[in-house]
Amino acid sequence: MNRRAALALKVIATLVLLGLLAYKADWNAIGALLLGASPGWILLSALLGFPCLVVGGLRWRQISAYLGVPLPWRFAVLCSMETITFNLLLPGSIGGDILRVAKVTRALGRFRRNFAAAVFDRAVNLGVLLVLCLVLLSFSALGSGDSLGPRSGRLGIVLGALATAILLGLSVLILIFRLRPLRRVRFAREVIRFATLFAMIFLRPKRLATIGLWSLVGQCLIIAMFAAAATSLGLTDLTLLQLSIGTTLAILAASVPLTVAGLGLREGTVIWTLMSFGVDETLAYSVAFLFGAVLIVQALPGITVWMAGLAQLPRRA
Repeated sequence: MNRRAALALKVIATLVLLGLLAYKADWNAIGALLLGASPGWILLSALLGFPCLVVGGLRWRQISAYLGVPLPWRFAVLCSMETITFNLLLPGSIGGDILRVAKVTRALGRFRRNFAAAVFDRAVNLGVLLVLCLVLLSFSALGSGDSLGPRSGRLGIVLGALATAILLGLSVLILIFRLRPLRRVRFAREVIRFATLFAMIFLRPKRLATIGLWSLVGQCLIIAMFAAAATSLGLTDLTLLQLSIGTTLAILAASVPLTVAGLGLREGTVIWTLMSFGVDETLAYSVAFLFGAVLIVQALPGITVWMAGLAQLPRRA
């Protein structure tokens, strides 16, 4: 399947999911709830997105430094803002990553390391999110009021299978890194180079823990954004565990590359999770739409940075 066909399918899937949600929504009731939302809590939710962007930039900078490509912290943060913007607004969801790799490579060279830094940045963040989901669902299964019921077990099995598949893939990379005789094969040489970069991060526990901690801080900030958005609409009777489960499952669903910027998948997951916790359908829809809007607001700083040309690196002499 060529890129245009894949992109077209992605756009169609996004429109279908958003159409289904719009069809089932009671817009009069949702509009009344949104109009009555607390502006202060909405503002807090939106403002929490800024430190989240900063954390993402510093995580990427740390990974690049470990791979031998040191970046100024100001450039890393501003470029990360651009990355989020283009990932959110462009249909492919990777436009921002392509941009940051191109910018650093044009200025400093070392394309392979820059590409690996972008890939590892996404991989570590997804891995931390997956582990966090599994931990939260484990606590949910042990509880009563916080539990999703039998769904916790089924979700745990699915996420556990996904984690196992990822670990198997990582094991293959580690094995390739160890098998030096494969260097005689042309294709294997390129894979070994990538595996060598992989080992510089994932086989160094201290480095991996540092990057993982950055990701965990970022996920906690997103949970706080979700909690503030929910509070603005009067949803105050859910526990922190329930809010955390709703947030992490929604962000994980949005990471599945089936729709543009996770639209539809994220909102549908929020609605399903909240209603599973006994939240009224109209309130669940309202929280999902407001949270999605707050996440899209994160694109605004990146638009400003891009238009002003603030994220620039001087070319290497």
